[in-house]
Amino acid sequence: MALPSCERITGTPCILNYTCTSAAGTAFDKGDLVSLDVNGTLLIAAEGTATATAGIWGIAMMDAPASTTTQVPVDVISSDGSLFAMTSAETAAAAQIGEMQVITYTAGAHTITSGSGNAIIVGYLDDIGTTTPRCIVRFRATSLQSEVGW
Repeated sequence: MALPSCERITGTPCILNYTCTSAAGTAFDKGDLVSLDVNGTLLIAAEGTATATAGIWGIAMMDAPASTTTQVPVDVISSDGSLFAMTSAETAAAAQIGEMQVITYTAGAHTITSGSGNAIIVGYLDDIGTTTPRCIVRFRATSLQSEVGW
């Protein structure tokens, strides 16, 4: 079984239910980061600064349904210091701790890589030197829709 793209490892989950933007083209898997559009419906997240229609809202707790009326539970992320596990596309290095990372939002397989992005590595779940390690990250407040008053 594949690991989820993102999973909460600290903090209190805040599970709320949402419908999807469309039955086709909203592809996300359980564990993927999602955002809300202008109508308050879910779609896969994208890299960038949060606005009322872009950024990271939370973690999908189920795969995108085939229906726009099916409720999807989402663990809403806020800047409360919670930590999350994600997979890096790079080899684990001590020098990466504290660095911002760009998230690649592929359904079912989000990864992070060096760059000025939405995640910050605060540690590793795997040993330094491991290829494609699981990282402990937190998200920049500017990337979270919950911080821009959605």
